[in-house]
Amino acid sequence: MTTHGSRCRAAAGVVLAILLFAGGAAAGSASLVNSCAVRIRPATAPTSQIYISLHEVELYNAAGAKIPTSSISASSASVWPGAVVPYVADFCNDGILTSEPGPGIDTWTNLCHTAQGDKYPTMTFTYPCQQGLSKAVVYNFRDPSGALYPTGSLLNQFVLDVLVNENSIAYTKPLQAVLVQEVAYMDPSVEANSCSVRLRPTTASPEHMMFREVVLFDARGVQIPASLVTGSMSSAYTGQGQDFSASKCLDGATWNRNWNSFNLCFTLGPLTGDPYPWMRFGYPCAGGLSKVVLYNRLDWGTSYASVLSLDVTNLGKTAYTFAFNTTQEVYNIPVIMSANQPAAWQCSKPKAKDLQALSSGNKTAEQVCIANGRSFFFTDGVNTEYPGCGNCDCCKVAGAVEDNPCRDIHRGCEKCGKIRIPGTTKTTTACTACFLGWRLRRDGESKICDCAPGMAFNGTRDDISNWCAPCPKGQYCPGGGADNPESAASSCPEGLATVSTGAKSSTQCFTAPGFGRTTTQVGIQTVVQVTECPIGTYNTGGNTAGCQKCGAGLTTLGPRSMNASMCLAPAGSYVERGTGKACQKGMYSEELNNLSACIACPAGVTTPGDGSNSSSACGLARPGFHLVNTTAAAASAAAAASKAATAAVCPPGSYQGREAAVFECSPCDFGYYTRAEGAAGNAECLAPPGWELKPGASLITECELGYFKEGWNKNNCSACGSGLTTAKIGSVSADACLIPAGWGLSQLTPEAIAVKWSYNEGLNRKPCRACDTGYTSLAAGADGEDSCVVQSGWAMDSKFNIPKPCDAGTWGAGGTIEDRNGSCIACPRGFTTQRDESDSAADCNACAAGYGVTMVVYHLSVYC
Repeated sequence: MTTHGSRCRAAAGVVLAILLFAGGAAAGSASLVNSCAVRIRPATAPTSQIYISLHEVELYNAAGAKIPTSSISASSASVWPGAVVPYVADFCNDGILTSEPGPGIDTWTNLCHTAQGDKYPTMTFTYPCQQGLSKAVVYNFRDPSGALYPTGSLLNQFVLDVLVNENSIAYTKPLQAVLVQEVAYMDPSVEANSCSVRLRPTTASPEHMMFREVVLFDARGVQIPASLVTGSMSSAYTGQGQDFSASKCLDGATWNRNWNSFNLCFTLGPLTGDPYPWMRFGYPCAGGLSKVVLYNRLDWGTSYASVLSLDVTNLGKTAYTFAFNTTQEVYNIPVIMSANQPAAWQCSKPKAKDLQALSSGNKTAEQVCIANGRSFFFTDGVNTEYPGCGNCDCCKVAGAVEDNPCRDIHRGCEKCGKIRIPGTTKTTTACTACFLGWRLRRDGESKICDCAPGMAFNGTRDDISNWCAPCPKGQYCPGGGADNPESAASSCPEGLATVSTGAKSSTQCFTAPGFGRTTTQVGIQTVVQVTECPIGTYNTGGNTAGCQKCGAGLTTLGPRSMNASMCLAPAGSYVERGTGKACQKGMYSEELNNLSACIACPAGVTTPGDGSNSSSACGLARPGFHLVNTTAAAASAAAAASKAATAAVCPPGSYQGREAAVFECSPCDFGYYTRAEGAAGNAECLAPPGWELKPGASLITECELGYFKEGWNKNNCSACGSGLTTAKIGSVSADACLIPAGWGLSQLTPEAIAVKWSYNEGLNRKPCRACDTGYTSLAAGADGEDSCVVQSGWAMDSKFNIPKPCDAGTWGAGGTIEDRNGSCIACPRGFTTQRDESDSAADCNACAAGYGVTMVVYHLSVYC
């Protein structure tokens, strides 16, 4: 990264705006209890691949004013060294904005920048809690080309936390990689003491919300000035380069009726990042509310929400809800509440003595607000005495009594009377009772009302408006008196804080989040100490307990952890049921994490053992795999760069049986093969079915004819059996053993036999088949039907084309290869045969009818 050391003052670059509302709390710095801060951190598990680089961070208090940089303390988890000066966090809290990118302009100046090796980069900006927080503006960093620098383009990997009571997270908002982002937030403690109108979709909205103007009217029907109304939204549309914030609906410009005016308050919607948009408009509770007027965008119609709801909240409770369709241009919505007119104030025509008592000199006043015995002077409904109030909304305490003379003694005096001055016969008017929340100072004069225990002045430093209010959360208030004339609140000892407003004594100071109590016996004294929770412990605060240890095997990112969720598993482990477990072999985790399982090494790669804390530990090939790095040097380089090795599976015909840095698989011997890829040892090298390794051979060969071998193994081929063969070499089953041609299966054994008068085509497992009637084979071993000829003593009947026996007086020798049909031959004249089917001329040895024996023997023949 190129770095430079100069600074320049110019306009801002990329802006990320976060709108927030945080309730007042005790003041402090980032290292003290009860401090408040804005923190930017990674959203997911710690990583060393990203870092934070920004130009400036501005914070705005609850009133919307920018908090001076002198009141903000900036810090970061680490610092980029830079070429000239380190890029410390203070550079983002000095009010100096680096210029926009452009020709000849260097934006590598005045940065706050964490170190690239920081595994959990954070930036923290601590501000005084009593000021509250309404907005944080983050000026992102762009390089000289104008592009967002890596952190900026990955801003959606970070979140912004609002921290109160030191490190207690009150609000978290995921950041986006955009130029400007607004996020509204209202602290519950603020909401409980305020009144507001909220607009929201009745059901999930497919679009955003948009209005031209929102106008509120107090209980008398008088419009509440926009200066007294605060507007906020769940999100704000940032298109067209325009401002669409809530303030656009409070500027009085109701005449802008179309889109082109850009005079709109406009939220995002579910399709653009806001799943449930809303708008909120706060108003002074004392003035009440009678009506809300909404000006819709004329051409918008009903496409963004079918029904909206208007909720009116009064001191944290929903007092009124009104549902309406978005089909009109203007909505006049009456507000009907059971107690619409606050009892805290009353307006009336001024009396003479009120006019005389007021120093404003406005004798034409038409109204006077009477509260706690004090008159506030109005002309035409505008407070001319105390500009901070308007339309009587500054008079907030119930029980106001008009024309109360006790107010001349003290502003907090409710009842008074005559008492004698000690040591004299004179009398004077003294206060006998103070208003609720006050107490009478017992100093012999009874002329001063101090804040009662649990109360403190609200801090306006004005005799008229400086009233007693509940003691702020985090502090305690013993009450005012001669020793505490300002009725100031007291801070708890370091490490302690009260858990609610109105605390009266230090006994209500409990441990602050991240701190714990320890008790030590010193002699007969019990010494109680409050210390920050060390690494590996936590305390939620609001108790008198010590720090709790994280579950076995867990630790924390640093000291002062506030809850069990901050207990993380160290590198090389993960979280399981509240304890840390070592990563199993073949898995790893690199940083403090809350992972429910460690990260698996790439396929085919493993680690030397359990508890691996870096991806570089994934450097051994599993059995059946080999590393794809071609050399050991390449593997070492990958490990040095904290990168996991990658592996490939052993191809068929090879094996790898170790967990080691192996870069190639070994081929099987003798031509043996593996059943599949990924063989994990030489034992998986086998002869396939139909193959064998013959004794003394160097390579496997296929089984010969008449042999077979089943399965993957190292067996020899088996003979088929007597008289059997196979159709081809390499037979893989006994089912491949068949009968040869001219033979038939004898019984059910794998043996063959040749039988005359039958045939078999062979290469099957069938017995010999007899020739048809009148046919026979010339010899044993006939291999087909064509081998069957007309048997001797028979001849083919030409009429019916079937063999028939030779009649008496004829004989036939049967068919031959040349003449399958054969023929019947007549005996010599005077001779005949003694039967049909004679198969030889010798069978013509009987005299035919009409012939007799002459008793002459010649050559053993008989002549008739």
